[in-house]
Formats: sequence, C-alpha cells, structure tokens
Amino acid sequence: MTGRAGVSDPTARVRRSWAKAEIGDTRRHNRALLLDTLFHDGAMSRAELARRTALTAPTVSAVISDLQAEYLVVDVGEAVPARRGKPGSLVKVNDSDAVVVVGDLSDSSGVVAGITTLSGKLLNSGRLPLAPGREQTPVEDVLAFVEQVAREADDTYHVVGVALAVPGVIDADGTVVRASHLGWADVPLAALLSERLDRQVHVGNDVNAATIAARQLHGIEAHNLMLVYVEHGVGAGLVIGDQLLEGETFAAGEIGHLSVDPDGPECTCGRRGCLQAYLDPHNLRPRVEARGDDALAEAGAALGLALSGVISALNLTQVVVAGSADLVGSDAFLDAATSTVLERTLAGINAEPQISALADTDELILQGALCLILADLGIR
Repeated sequence: MTGRAGVSDPTARVRRSWAKAEIGDTRRHNRALLLDTLFHDGAMSRAELARRTALTAPTVSAVISDLQAEYLVVDVGEAVPARRGKPGSLVKVNDSDAVVVVGDLSDSSGVVAGITTLSGKLLNSGRLPLAPGREQTPVEDVLAFVEQVAREADDTYHVVGVALAVPGVIDADGTVVRASHLGWADVPLAALLSERLDRQVHVGNDVNAATIAARQLHGIEAHNLMLVYVEHGVGAGLVIGDQLLEGETFAAGEIGHLSVDPDGPECTCGRRGCLQAYLDPHNLRPRVEARGDDALAEAGAALGLALSGVISALNLTQVVVAGSADLVGSDAFLDAATSTVLERTLAGINAEPQISALADTDELILQGALCLILADLGIR
C-alpha cells in the first residue's frame, strides 16, 4: 500500500495484522459462546442458539459445523416446532464419545489417570503406585503411564484434551516449578507430555483445578470463593470476581505450612503449629479416634485462625472445605471454624462468612483437570 506521495504506508502491515487478530478473536469468541451455552443450557436448535447468543444464523451454522467436525457437538434429533414449518435439528455438547484424558498427581502414594466425559463422568481410571520413601518420583514413569492411558483412549473415543492436576507451584506454561512430595523442581511436564502425544497438554495446580470444578460441576455459585482442600495435605484455591487468583509466582493458596500456633503439634516440615499438622487426615484421624469432637473442634479452630486474615483482606463471604465427610463435614469442625473467624473479624464490615463442606470428593481433582480443558474451550 502506498500513500498519495507514493511512499509505502508503514502502518499497513500493522492494520492487516490487527484485522486478522480481530477475525481470529471473533471466531474464538463465537465458538466459546456457543459451546458455553450448550454446556449449561442443554440441547437446542441452531435457531434457538442464534436467538440466545444474538449471533446470526449463518454464523451459528458455520461454527456448529466446525464443532461437529471436532466431535465436540453432535446432533440429537429434531426440535418440536413452535409453529408450522420444518423442525430444526437439536444439537448438544458431545457427552458420549468425546472425552478428556485426566491425571491426578496429588497423592504421594500413586498417580491416578483416567478418561472423563465433558460433563465430568469418569468412565475409567488406573493407578500407578509410587514407591514409599523415595526422594523423587521418576518423571519418565509418570509420562509413560499417562501416555498409555491416552493411547488406549484414542482407540475407543475421540480425545479432545489432555490435562494433569499437580500439587505445588505450576507456572503458566505447565512447568512444575516446585512439587515437594514428588521431589520435582523445574520439570516442564506439559511440554514433555505434549511432545510424546503430539498434542497440547494442560497442567495446573491441583487445588486450583478443584476450585474450578467445585464451581463448574458441583453447583457452588459464588463470584468470590475460597476452597480449602483437605486430603493429601492442605491447600487452597481462590476465586475473586469470577477469576482464579494464582499470585505473582503462581503460589497463591499454599497455606498448608502457615503456622497458626508456634507451640502447636510438630509438622513434617520441621516447624510447629502448621495448618497441615492440624488438618491433614493422616494427622487428624488418629486424634479424632482418641478425643472425638474435641479434636475436630481443635482442627476447626486452627482453620478459623488461618482464614480470618484472608477473609478480612479479601472481604470473602464463602469458604468451602473439601475432604472426608467424617472430618471436614462434621458440625464440631465447621462450628469451631466459623466461631473462630467471627471472633477475629470485625462485625458490620464483613458479612458473616459461610463456611461449608464439600464432602467425599474422591474425583474432584480429576474433575478439576477436566475443567482446565473446558476453560480452554471457553466453557466456564
């Protein structure tokens, strides 16, 4: 392109690149909008999709065709016409043979990997035992195990994504910056598995993933939420203004070794009074067997101490504790946590916090890995 003086226009290339970016962004937006609508509202006709999303009928038809080619959307019969005329066919998110390969590395005794539908139904899973007392989990063993699960899934289903949920600090590229119980530091897990499978792989923090799953698949409707996961250690996920809060160095929510009492029980890290020393089921269950509700109340109070500052600083009103029903779901535990928070926060400024339990969530981490893929597809 040249200007009136015949001089090449230096902004032409920039304008063309912007135009291409805008077209690409529009396509991604339309695709995400239609998938999100079908995921949350169920099967509907293309005409109804156009009405609900305010997209044109040709745009809806074109995007749905693309999604069908990727096995993300399927036809499911004809709609009942509201008036005379040929009924339109219904489409829905493919919840039969479109699957995601998911992995959970949160348990120090073994890695779990399996196949889940897009709605979160676990179709099958396997477990790779890990040797106790090891200094480091062999990365190659984990890669080979997940690769085997993915290859077997490809033989039967249409695999639309692969995602792993890993404890510790995970950066935006899927590198495990630090995972203490695996003995890993700076392991480019997403890149390594992606190279083996020749496809994109998502890797995220396990509790962050669980927090997304709690909102997406378990009906916890909150714009601001803290989920405390008490299973293999203690960690937290934070959602503020519908956005996951990961922190400057991707370590937000690492509260397990926050000391709430310098004279408290000894922790595996060598310090005393860490939240994990009170709440980790391996530590808490023997105390409950010996002391009953008193031990549960003590653990709940410890959690309340840790939560008080976070609730005040972020003006949170909803905290969900995920774990075993007999521990975090007990009245003694929840009442002690709530009363401790109320004693240590200023009434009238913060609304009374709602601390509740999401109990017996054995598949929550795997569902969280699925949600990493759903988010990538634009389903939130």
